[in-house]
Amino acid sequence: MRTYFLYHIVYHISIDKSNITPHPSPLPQGARERTGKEIKMKITYWSDYACPYCYIGEKRLETAISELGLENDIDIEMRAFELDPKERSLFRITNNNENTLVRFMFYRFNPNVTNNYAWILKKNFNDSEYGYLVFVLYVVNSVHVLFIPARDIIRPSNDAMILNIFESRDYEGKKSAPEWGINLNYGIINFLIAHYEAK
Repeated sequence: MRTYFLYHIVYHISIDKSNITPHPSPLPQGARERTGKEIKMKITYWSDYACPYCYIGEKRLETAISELGLENDIDIEMRAFELDPKERSLFRITNNNENTLVRFMFYRFNPNVTNNYAWILKKNFNDSEYGYLVFVLYVVNSVHVLFIPARDIIRPSNDAMILNIFESRDYEGKKSAPEWGINLNYGIINFLIAHYEAK
């Protein structure tokens, strides 16, 4: 598995279309025959929807893969990353004359990515301080504002669908900080819209 950071994609991918030669696979010649199974390169990148450079980098990556003819040989995983979560994501809302602290999170769903996964650090979100995660989800040409109760993310029910959506990752023994995660695909998005979208 290889991991590429978006910074490198933005500044180090340049495409000269006149010199592109499609390559059948990122694997060494004969690797498929030796292994007897499909092996794909995996590219994982972190992106902040509000950052224009992240968008540019993502489009350059997609263009490079398309121009090289590698769509069937690469799995792409996009993970959300807030460049400045403290400054723009904390608000209070009034509901039934009660003030509730909420945290905003923005995510753009990419249908060309194998695994869409949004996350927020556990130290920045808990159900004792926050009432909701206001999840602003961009899907192709539509925008959905989802009010997800903190308890549903942090203390999910035993419902199979809910357990498939919300994750708790602690990364014990690793450098990554603990996080709450949201898995996304079209089925999950339809479920989230039906249950949490602001009316």
